[in-house]
Amino acid sequence: MMSDAPIVDTAHVQEVFAETAVSITRVEFMTIVKTTQGNGNRLAAIIDDANIPEVVATLAGHNTIYVTSPSVTAAEKLAADFDNWMQ
Repeated sequence: MMSDAPIVDTAHVQEVFAETAVSITRVEFMTIVKTTQGNGNRLAAIIDDANIPEVVATLAGHNTIYVTSPSVTAAEKLAADFDNWMQ
């Protein structure tokens, strides 16, 4: 019997995050990620596909991603994870 719960896969996100993320800023329930030039859309798509529970949606530009979380607490956890993945 298959579970309806999404499979969370952060391994690929972590790899690309380490390669492309430049800075992280959290504002309330949003996390803003600055990336190297041209990697905003790429990283946002990978974040979307990972089924991370702290991510409701992403909005990406050339080198900036807005990540919306369901709560401030979720955004705090997500920003901490992102910060760890940058290193």
